[in-house]
Amino acid sequence: MTPADMHHTTARLLNCPCLICSTKLTDPTSVTLGIGPTCRKSHGWSDLEALPSGDNARAKALVYEAACVRDSDPQRVLAIATELFKMGLTKLATRIQDRFIEVRLHLADAPVVHWDRDARREVETGATIRVLQVKSPYHAGFRDALFRSCSYRRSVYLPDATRPTGRAFSHWEVKYEDARGLYRALATCYPGKSALGPKGTFIIPTLAEYEATFSKPRMVAV
Repeated sequence: MTPADMHHTTARLLNCPCLICSTKLTDPTSVTLGIGPTCRKSHGWSDLEALPSGDNARAKALVYEAACVRDSDPQRVLAIATELFKMGLTKLATRIQDRFIEVRLHLADAPVVHWDRDARREVETGATIRVLQVKSPYHAGFRDALFRSCSYRRSVYLPDATRPTGRAFSHWEVKYEDARGLYRALATCYPGKSALGPKGTFIIPTLAEYEATFSKPRMVAV
């Protein structure tokens, strides 16, 4: 290793925060591993230590790499989480995904509802449809983007006694056939964000990238 390589490695070690909680690492062991003692104790590090020596070293190298690129390459972090899943480190990999995935899409069967004007509430019709449930950070324009791009969109609320209204927003539901419109709304409001869909993790494209990729009318699988 050249002096320049040693300097670069040392700089990465000193500037590498905890992969999970972003706390600045100070003790030598944590700096070397890329994850602090509290997070190691809470998020499945004992499972990693129990791996055979070769897998143990490989897993530690992956965790450290993820900590070093956590701010510059979130897609690589998510790819590392997938590798950790394959090694059986489910608890640690799940926590890494939870930390870095900002948008989640879940395929489900949901009841069809209509608005009862007299009762001033939603009423289930008894039918069901295939939907993509969307959980994402708040964005002021996302509702309008969904309304422009999707023929069916529903905001789902759950009971919450701590709120004055007695309920709290949970997620959006979009008809599966409107997946392409949903993808466009995500590209409008969350470009560059990490997402998890039914087929795995991906980075949401910019609107320009979306238009270039899906200029022809066809179904988009997410």
